[in-house]
Amino acid sequence: MTKDYYSILAVPKDASKDQIKKAYRKLAIKFHPDTSNEENAEDRFKEIAEAYSVLSDLKKRKEYDSPAPKGFGGGFGDFFSQFDVGLEDFFPGQARRRSGKKRSSNLRYKLNLDFISAAKGKSIDVKVDRMMPCHDCVGTGKTDKTIEEVCSQCKGAGNITFVQGFFQVARPCEACTGTGAKIKNPCNTCSGRGVINDHTSITVNVPTGIETGNVICVKGWGHQNVRGSPPGDLFLEVHVGGHGQYRRKGSDIHTDVKISIPEAVLGCRREIDTIHDISKRVMIPHCSAPGDTVRIKGQGVSGGDHVVNIHVDFPKTLSKELEAAYEGVYAVMHPNE
Repeated sequence: MTKDYYSILAVPKDASKDQIKKAYRKLAIKFHPDTSNEENAEDRFKEIAEAYSVLSDLKKRKEYDSPAPKGFGGGFGDFFSQFDVGLEDFFPGQARRRSGKKRSSNLRYKLNLDFISAAKGKSIDVKVDRMMPCHDCVGTGKTDKTIEEVCSQCKGAGNITFVQGFFQVARPCEACTGTGAKIKNPCNTCSGRGVINDHTSITVNVPTGIETGNVICVKGWGHQNVRGSPPGDLFLEVHVGGHGQYRRKGSDIHTDVKISIPEAVLGCRREIDTIHDISKRVMIPHCSAPGDTVRIKGQGVSGGDHVVNIHVDFPKTLSKELEAAYEGVYAVMHPNE
């Protein structure tokens, strides 16, 4: 059933664009999940944003108002739900405030892979620098001599509230790093932070056929910088380098081979190196033309093929012997000239 976006924004059906914008601002501030105490604030905020995204756009509004609207009635809700998945990767504070509970941060690295390793897959060692609970104070930041006081900046709230655009936004207090307290005589090892920088190396299995832009997720190897929260995850953003001999198109590996004119006409055989450390002897059929291909089945990536692209090498000069030979061929092919 189609939602009544006009009722959601509490505006008449002939409302102007300014009226719609004004209504949206008012409701968005009231139900913003970071600041609202209203029941089901987050659901209401999504619904309000969904309604505004349609009614503020002339084309979408026209389609919505038509007798047989299509594509509205849940689609934009699904659109907003996309941003709730993994939101902490991009806006850690936003995700924590929505859930009402702080979570440890994820860790993102760029992983550069050579062409063959990405195509065939392999196990690699990755050095990880992450925050972990301090061993000496068990993540508390305190010792027996520690004195804890309420933070004077945030008055113990742990957050500083400020206005940004139409919204009132809270961010972690810098003075107490969001704890709401300041301590004297903290743990010397972590300086009262409760966490230390940990340097370690882990083995990561790179799957066969991974490509640039793919992301490998290693569960539990992100930061563990929030006491009582499990560690975040490690995300490896993959970039695959090029190769002088091979090119990849999907699951197929492409290489080039040059043959002479007689070889193109009569056919020939060639030894072709594959990415799987073996050579295959292939038959290039007679009367092959530039751009023709020969496939070696199963020698690509994940069951793909190795594709040999044929290039014919035309001579720039001819010896007397070759010129005479080609003249003989020409006489055969053009007997009446």
